[in-house]
Amino acid sequence: FEPPDVSRADIDALVERVDADTALILTSFHQSPLPTALVLRLAGVRYIAADSEDYPGSLLDLRHHRAPHAHEAEAALDLAEAAGFPAPDDGRLRVRTP
Repeated sequence: FEPPDVSRADIDALVERVDADTALILTSFHQSPLPTALVLRLAGVRYIAADSEDYPGSLLDLRHHRAPHAHEAEAALDLAEAAGFPAPDDGRLRVRTP
């Protein structure tokens, strides 16, 4: 896969479309959230949280550290809770009959 070129106009258009004040950047363990955080900062997002091993400077308000060997879904839920969005239940699966 050859990614397409990205122009300054493309970035400017993306920044203009973002309409959020809070962002959780959910990435795979081997991906950096910092490029996305930069675009979100340029768009004026006030609170940005992500898992990051790299020093983010002022790009992240919450630099969360993922638990070792955590499943991607569990890591995302852990980040959301650390950012102030607690899970509405205990996470266990349930079967309910009508």
